[in-house]
Amino acid sequence: MKKISENMSKNSIVLQKCSVVGDSTTSKAVGSINEIPSGVGSNGGSKERDEIPSGVSSNGGSIERDEIPSGVGSNGDTGDTEEPAHSSVSGKETWNVVILAVSFLCLFSSYMSINNLQGSLNDEGGLGVFSLSCLFASSIVSCILSPMIITVLGAKSVLMVAFITHLIYTAANFYPRFATLFPSTLLVGALAGPFWASQVINETMYCGTNDCPRDETEDLIADPDHTTVYILFSIFLGLEIIGLCILAICLSPIPRHAVMSKASIKESLLSWFIVLIKTDMKYLVPLQCYFAFAEEICFTEFTKSFVSCPIGIQNVGYVMAAFGGGSSVTSLLFSRLAQYTKRYVIFTTAAILQMTLIVCMYNWIPAQNDHLYIYLVATFWGVCEGLWKTQNSAMLGEHFPNNVRAVFSVKECFKSITFTITFIYSSLICVYVKLLIAMIFLATSMTLYYFVENRFMQNQKRQTRWRTTTITNRDI
Repeated sequence: MKKISENMSKNSIVLQKCSVVGDSTTSKAVGSINEIPSGVGSNGGSKERDEIPSGVSSNGGSIERDEIPSGVGSNGDTGDTEEPAHSSVSGKETWNVVILAVSFLCLFSSYMSINNLQGSLNDEGGLGVFSLSCLFASSIVSCILSPMIITVLGAKSVLMVAFITHLIYTAANFYPRFATLFPSTLLVGALAGPFWASQVINETMYCGTNDCPRDETEDLIADPDHTTVYILFSIFLGLEIIGLCILAICLSPIPRHAVMSKASIKESLLSWFIVLIKTDMKYLVPLQCYFAFAEEICFTEFTKSFVSCPIGIQNVGYVMAAFGGGSSVTSLLFSRLAQYTKRYVIFTTAAILQMTLIVCMYNWIPAQNDHLYIYLVATFWGVCEGLWKTQNSAMLGEHFPNNVRAVFSVKECFKSITFTITFIYSSLICVYVKLLIAMIFLATSMTLYYFVENRFMQNQKRQTRWRTTTITNRDI
């Protein structure tokens, strides 16, 4: 009877773990096989790890275990487990999330508004777009080094220093020249990678597609009064100072061991390359690049050639408010609906909608009386943005649960590379060419996404079958 009781207990443990297989949180619930003590099977029995079907990783990925260097987990992890946060953070999670949300709202209400206006407000000599390309170029290296930087400085310190660099960038826009904007954008970019990683840790004729560099469209965009510009940037600067104060005073210090493993700086740097080379992340890089490309089209080409040119720079804020509203509502709505549908359905919906918008923009030359159509394009582009961002973050977290920092660093790095390239050639080619590139980019990246998603689902099914077989054999 005692032996029967022990067997029933073992089977109960196995069934508890198998009950979550196939769910979207399987990888988080089951965990990594490399974390299981030597000689203990992933189902709690005495099976060896080598009995797991070839090609199935502990999180349902497609990486082969024998391809990974010694001491590195199945997803490029170093095998070190992260220690839980202690008294300085414990019990204050909701408070910290609210503080981060308010401070980031203050910062990015200003930062994104400034970036939206760069292509139109500082259009002389391409100053605006070149300064943005400089910003994202400098952020490439910082994305690669972000695990090390956070290890050395700590998450809260990184956030505060990054806020200060944004203050300098905003102040530089009071006197926009190459000598002021370029150094300030270098500072913002130098902290961009660690900044986003820390945030993740804490949760007419010449308008439209015919806008070409040789056409000198900046002459068609009336410059606003200097007093208006100074008032606007003063408001932006004030909001950023408020955000910095809220962050500095109210955010609880985040222990470094709560956000970083015990891995050395060398191992932290290697994890970035291991994730990129040894996992399916390499197939998802084009999709991350496309997201950056789509943002550049929206924030630079759309605001200049489809808003400022036909209906005036004074309407950019209103149009982008429609974009922000569409993005916010969609993010909130589909974060709830995602649990009732497959992720690839949402991705496909976003891809079809955005491809439709790009085709419409390609065949459309906006006029002064096209206010309604301009607002509709902005709103639906925001809908696409809301779909992409929520589901993309969820996908990366589910596919690579043991490498969240490295994966998001890879994502931000390649987005920065894309931003840099697109902002550099922004003033060199016509808008219709950029829209053609976007169509090709979207079709290619979605094809690779379907390939990765299919491999992930197939590996999840193989895991389920293997665990079910294990239960059956134990019962026999």
